[in-house]
Amino acid sequence: MKAFLIKTTVYILVVGLTFIITLSFADGKVDQFYLRFTGPDMDNLIIGTSRSAQGILPSTLDDELNRKFFNFSFTIAHSPYGPVYLNSIKKKLNTNAKDGIFIVCVDPWSISALKEYPNDSLKFGERSLCLATTKEVNQYPNFEYLFDNLGGKFYEIFFRFNNELYLHKDGWLEVTIPMDKKSVNDRINQKIKDYTNFNAAKFCYSKLRFLYLKKTISFLKNHGKVILVRLPLHQEIFKIEQKYMPSFNEKITELLPIVDSYYDMTHENNNFLYTDGNHLYKESSKVVSKKISDFILKLDSSQTIKANYK
Repeated sequence: MKAFLIKTTVYILVVGLTFIITLSFADGKVDQFYLRFTGPDMDNLIIGTSRSAQGILPSTLDDELNRKFFNFSFTIAHSPYGPVYLNSIKKKLNTNAKDGIFIVCVDPWSISALKEYPNDSLKFGERSLCLATTKEVNQYPNFEYLFDNLGGKFYEIFFRFNNELYLHKDGWLEVTIPMDKKSVNDRINQKIKDYTNFNAAKFCYSKLRFLYLKKTISFLKNHGKVILVRLPLHQEIFKIEQKYMPSFNEKITELLPIVDSYYDMTHENNNFLYTDGNHLYKESSKVVSKKISDFILKLDSSQTIKANYK
């Protein structure tokens, strides 16, 4: 009996250790979110949806602004402004930070919800996704996230070779896909159809999401400067957004008294390359990140620039 117990204990220990080692190999190839739920809490954050997840490089901001940034952006499904996202931001931020810089990215979709229940947070779709279900966002390995999101297929950690998506440890999602003219045009045309037939048709402005954008800004202001940024996008997608929410700039104007600056980059739409019209190509992302850094550096410490848009 004693020998059996010893063998059983050794077996359990070996299996457990093997399991832990396996999960420790989880990296930026696991999926497009995992590493954002690992690592320490941060003093400087990039907030937003997939546009900023792909469009702003923390490494560029690090070099230019001499501080460490983390990209805590997800997707329009996971991280529109609301109670779920704000709760996770509070966990990811170092609560002792006092002079942080927070880049809060905005667009019409980040303050929208399905028309059926635009102001009912209990019906928001992100409540069933990883930002809501993952309680710990600063743990590596993050067993909770891996258990909930790999569906028990932990062996896939060793066999995920997606050459298109790679999530860096600083939260930047690098996308490497064909950029020949036909491939790009096909993706842009599909994105135009998606935004016209689904996004613009199914969604509407949400007063509650806008309120939570304000709450997010107010929370971050307690820990440093907040810079609102509207990232550039393909001109055809921009036209859809203008038609969908023509009052967007007026809504942003309401936020100017509580932020340090607003950088609207949509007047530069034609200056960059896009993978699908909605997301910046990674080489353009580097340029955009440098421009955001320059914009922040130009902010006068005694008189902030309240807006820079047309």
